[in-house]
Amino acid sequence: TGVQTCALPIYVRDFFTLNDENLNNIIKSLHVNSQTDNQKALNCLKWIITNFPYKPDSSNYSKGEFWYMPYESLYRMNGDAEDRTILLANLMIISGIPNWKVRITSGYIFEPIHKKQIGHTYITFFDEEKEKWVILDTSFYPNIKRIIDREEYKKEKMYQERWFSFNNENSWAINEEDIIKMDGFD
Repeated sequence: TGVQTCALPIYVRDFFTLNDENLNNIIKSLHVNSQTDNQKALNCLKWIITNFPYKPDSSNYSKGEFWYMPYESLYRMNGDAEDRTILLANLMIISGIPNWKVRITSGYIFEPIHKKQIGHTYITFFDEEKEKWVILDTSFYPNIKRIIDREEYKKEKMYQERWFSFNNENSWAINEEDIIKMDGFD
């Protein structure tokens, strides 16, 4: 499933650049080699929250919504939810976490100030210790709570309808309309 930019389609799995030297250097600086997958995930999340400021697309670019590749985000050293989430997913897999445990997920969340649903992108991560999927959010509801202390993602009331998920090998969608959203990132 791809979105047309210039003359070449870009597929959601193309947002993974696992051989990027800059990403690998960030992982080396985190010293995660002997850590559990949960510890690695949390340390990668902390790095994003601490070192990679949130900046909406409307402030960064003349476009309403634009998904950047990890190297483009690192060049800018800021980004919005999907930029931060894509960077986090790359770091997690580079750190040695198996890719089946890491999914970039897009869908609706509840925005309490204006009391409405808005589109958002975050990580769903499999906590093998508690055998449940949990949410790692870099932007809207960020927290550095231990992985094993997080609610199962299905119980997180602020996170609502999911459109699609993907990692570097697979992509998943609930129904045909969601595949269309994945095609055009609408």
